[in-house]
Amino acid sequence: MERNEFIPLEVFCSQCNVTNSFVEIMAEAGWIEIIRIEEKYFIPERQLADAERLARLNTDLEINPEGIDVVMTLLQRMQKMQQEITVLQDQLRLYKDD
Repeated sequence: MERNEFIPLEVFCSQCNVTNSFVEIMAEAGWIEIIRIEEKYFIPERQLADAERLARLNTDLEINPEGIDVVMTLLQRMQKMQQEITVLQDQLRLYKDD
């Protein structure tokens, strides 16, 4: 992978107004990934949107890491339920067409 596929952690933290420790907590929780290259830390560009969403939850809504964990768990459950609804709607259409 090329270096330009990563955002330096200090740049992300300064632009999103979060601390390094906040990002480390989110990485430990498994919500984002932090890469270490030559004694520096980076966020993969593909995870930038997720990292920014987590930062906004923290800064804009003042939700602490424990609260963010709850929010993310609920969002995952909602996505799973939406997928199940889609499958059920597709099955229902099969029966309606008969």
